[in-house]
Amino acid sequence: MVRGAADVGRFSLARKSAVIGIVAAFVPFVGAAPAVVSAAPPTAIDLSTYVRVGRFDLPEPTRTAAPANSVLAQEVSAVTYNPVTDTLFVVGDGGTSIVQVSKTGVLIDSMTLSPGASPQGTEFYDPEGLTYIGGGNQFVMVEERDRQVSKFTYVAGATLLRSDVQTVDLGTFVPNIGIEGISYDPQTSGFVAVKEITPQGIFQTGVDFAAGTATNGSAATVDSVNLFDPALAGLSDFADVFALSNLPSLAGQPQEGNLLVLSQEAGKIVNSDRSGNISSSLTIVSDGGNPLSVPNQQHEGLTMDADGVLYVVSENGGGDIDHPQLWVYAPSAVPNQAPSALALTNQVNSILENTSTATRLKVADVVVTDDGLGTNDLTVTGADAGFFEVDSNGLYIKAATTLDFEVKAGYSVTVEVDDPTAGAAPDAVSAPFGLALIDVVNESTSL
Repeated sequence: MVRGAADVGRFSLARKSAVIGIVAAFVPFVGAAPAVVSAAPPTAIDLSTYVRVGRFDLPEPTRTAAPANSVLAQEVSAVTYNPVTDTLFVVGDGGTSIVQVSKTGVLIDSMTLSPGASPQGTEFYDPEGLTYIGGGNQFVMVEERDRQVSKFTYVAGATLLRSDVQTVDLGTFVPNIGIEGISYDPQTSGFVAVKEITPQGIFQTGVDFAAGTATNGSAATVDSVNLFDPALAGLSDFADVFALSNLPSLAGQPQEGNLLVLSQEAGKIVNSDRSGNISSSLTIVSDGGNPLSVPNQQHEGLTMDADGVLYVVSENGGGDIDHPQLWVYAPSAVPNQAPSALALTNQVNSILENTSTATRLKVADVVVTDDGLGTNDLTVTGADAGFFEVDSNGLYIKAATTLDFEVKAGYSVTVEVDDPTAGAAPDAVSAPFGLALIDVVNESTSL
């Protein structure tokens, strides 16, 4: 495996192909990918122009010597940028350490989180969010289930104790559906946080760490007041958030108050204003041969540096838990080209009629050949389209679809892709997909 060392912004031209699905032998580590990118401080963020320009392994104990009681960046769930050091800081939900890495994922140093009495044997339980707040070494970390935020000073090589932090509660205890991400918000001198699911939440709050209080949350709060209806984001979950007010070049610009919101389940990032209006989006695309789908790679954290370069971290982006990764995106200077092909691969062409559809049922991967720019809209077409749905991760039978061989023995659909800013409409169409039901005698729904 070769470690890419090129800085973002120094890449040569190469044609990029965005492939959704599993199509080739997988290489767990790639490094820097060539592309023509623009890395000047931006005055607006258009995610549809962003392409991946680097992919790097993060340090974890099977390949990197770790301090006692630390697994470094394993199970990485959050990333934040420190403009003073021009480096990234990450935390994993295993709760063992805060890790400082370079912009290419190289270990610089770490601060161990103390062992403790939580269910995972740590002092800080299920840390899922991390944000830099200033001073060169001041950060805030969020614990998902306890729904509390802790302000601390990063000291390389030290161990962080509960007594070292100032903690404020933002909500009651919940299972693994709590506060998943947080961003410092210079526009309000407060924070924007996201709650993962059930229900989704996206809210702004001020926090007085000295007094132990918050303006939108408390130890008794069930749900903080949202900035907007979370459904407007069009995402199946919220994994992290980044306030664009952290970018100095956006000060006074129309997008200064915008938010980047990441969905792990959808594998998508949207740029939204604080009323829920989406201006652009980026779909995270897997590499050919990766044994895991994009949702199962668990892209759970994002941040930007002052040049608008985007950094996304994943627990299993390299194909398994031993390959947490950092993916780097930057705006491209290459004109957008329309998608040139669409294929449905790894098809499931027959199922028992008593197969459960309590949740949607995947029947094919979707493979789009594209330059990675623009926004691709996927649509199911054909007489049976109403029984199916599609996204960048696959073609699915809709949840709650009634399967009955005696009523309908088979289905046939196609999938179209269209980039509304380039080419024809649609730009590419798949070959017809067929699904046959297998008759079951004395049927009952399988579990």
